[in-house]
Amino acid sequence: MAAVRVRSPEDLLNIKLVARIVNRACSHSEVPHSTPHTHSSVQLSPSAVQHQLAVSTESTVLSVSILAFIGLVIFNVFTQGRTNRIKPFLSPVFVDETVNRSGDNITCQPSSVALYQNFFTIPPKLENHSSNILSEDTEQSYVYSGLFQWKIDLLESRVGLTQQFRRTRTGFLYSAETLNCTIDVVRVDYEFDNVEFSIGICGRCLFGNADFTLRVCTSWDTSTVTFPGTQEVLGQLRENFFELQRLRNRLSMPASSLPLSVFPPGYNETQEDLYQGTHIGPHQASQLTMRLRSMKFISPPSPQGNRTTIGSSTTIQSPEGKIVVGNTLTSVPTILEAFKTTDSVFAMRVSGIGYLKLSGGRRELAKIPQVLQSMFNQTMNANSYLMELAARDLHGSRIGVNYLCVKTNKVWHPFLKAFTIVAGSSIAVFTAFHSILVMLARRIDTLRNNNDTIEEIQDSHHSSDITIQDREFLRLPIKNEE
Repeated sequence: MAAVRVRSPEDLLNIKLVARIVNRACSHSEVPHSTPHTHSSVQLSPSAVQHQLAVSTESTVLSVSILAFIGLVIFNVFTQGRTNRIKPFLSPVFVDETVNRSGDNITCQPSSVALYQNFFTIPPKLENHSSNILSEDTEQSYVYSGLFQWKIDLLESRVGLTQQFRRTRTGFLYSAETLNCTIDVVRVDYEFDNVEFSIGICGRCLFGNADFTLRVCTSWDTSTVTFPGTQEVLGQLRENFFELQRLRNRLSMPASSLPLSVFPPGYNETQEDLYQGTHIGPHQASQLTMRLRSMKFISPPSPQGNRTTIGSSTTIQSPEGKIVVGNTLTSVPTILEAFKTTDSVFAMRVSGIGYLKLSGGRRELAKIPQVLQSMFNQTMNANSYLMELAARDLHGSRIGVNYLCVKTNKVWHPFLKAFTIVAGSSIAVFTAFHSILVMLARRIDTLRNNNDTIEEIQDSHHSSDITIQDREFLRLPIKNEE
């Protein structure tokens, strides 16, 4: 304990005053009394508190800045590290804003189709197989085609204008619209002396919202045909030709056995009989022709099956579908009835006479010999076979053309270029973000300092620091005795 010597009442008063000051200082500093010979605890000064808060703020700003920069770099790598690669190519399949299994975006432009252009069709049952080219290798130009090679013969207006105006259209844009077609002409010619035959088929098609009719035709013969899809058809036509040759070898009849209306030049019953007594044999018949016209054949929406054979000469087999004749669209049950009610022609060229023409409209079929009737049936079956195949080839199909397409996909930049783009973009954005963050931190520190200053001013009237050690004497002034 500190020793104090008291010599007068005034000294006692001073001692009480000092004790009061010490007690107040001890009550504020909360000095523990259990540990002797130690200094009493001291409150932190306001400057020390401000220093600790500043260090904490700087640490927070640094942590947030690091996390923000890392996130910004990752974001820019995935958003700016890749670029769109655009690759044009030709495709037989039209697509519009389609994404394939590889993630490539593919879009195509309509194809320009010109008058007198040749094309194959893409049958509807093969479109699913053809569309597989979009899955992996879109640039390949392989596609399943139809049987015949067609030619655009006429673009005919549907608004009733003159024929001269109709032929002014020279082309159109096509976007894989489905064709809605009918067959109106089928012709087959057989050359017995040259062992050749040729065919010709024509039809009319509508598609989409086009304001015109598309007239298409196909024609070929055994000497020039090279179409890949017609080998099976050619096989059937060859067998039919050999059957007609066999029937031709049986041909032996007098000219008088035929109606007078089948002979040239007038082809009527009132003309003079110029060939009375003429005999018609197999070597005189050099050509056989059948032409079906003035009728429309419409293929059924869902055919029951594919016709694989032409048929025999004993019966006439009609095509599967609907046959209408005339402008009234009157339906007939069989192709034979259609032949009888139209100007279709069955003709045979005979040496020394010319063409013997049998027209169904003049009811001459019932008056011809049996061998010629068999030749008629065999030829009619061949035309019926071609009519059905042509209708299925066109109706519901699409024109096989190439479309200019563009494939767009995402590819990574080269490393140096990607690093430059990502670094430049990240640093620029991070600089702005860091400046805003530092400004906010300084604003917060300023507000804290202002609050601490106000509190310090309010508490300054009772704040005090004092240190008292044991064995320390407080020397109070003593009044000298006189």
